[in-house]
Amino acid sequence: GTTWYDLSGNGNDVVMQNSSSITWNASGYFATGSTGWFSKASTTNLPTGNSNYTLSVWVQLGSGWGSNGFISVGPFGSNNQSNAFRASGTNTLLNYWWGNDFSVNTSVSPTTSWFNAVARYDGTNRSIWVNGVQIGTQPASGHNVTTNELQIAKTVNAEYLQGNIAQALIYNTSLSDVDIIQNY
Repeated sequence: GTTWYDLSGNGNDVVMQNSSSITWNASGYFATGSTGWFSKASTTNLPTGNSNYTLSVWVQLGSGWGSNGFISVGPFGSNNQSNAFRASGTNTLLNYWWGNDFSVNTSVSPTTSWFNAVARYDGTNRSIWVNGVQIGTQPASGHNVTTNELQIAKTVNAEYLQGNIAQALIYNTSLSDVDIIQNY
């Protein structure tokens, strides 16, 4: 079908966009092609406002890093009103709120490997994790996501994943370090 079902019980099922670009692999992941992604306009129990959150994905990038989008919640174009997580430039991961960005360099080589990427906000600090290891943290404030629009395998405009995605988890809480490591 064309729906990726939410297993949390919140009914946040997302629907394929540009479905001709998306392929399901029987090994348990979606290949998103160059313009395939998933979305839902209105969701339940996702982190909005200045809520704590944890975003976690298992991804394999396509031919390079680029601006491969993983997950986003909220609108774009107004400062601090979105929550997006994506690759950016070579070996860089970016969690941005639109104008309040946090980027971290990593040594992972994901163009040929699967990896787990996590962005977490605990109300005071943001941190980014790769494969169960925290690779950076930064104080942050001013976050105000105003809608609960959801996108997976894309952030804004042409920031498509262009790779493979096996799992997308969105928590409306800040997971502990132990939880992040255990999930990995």
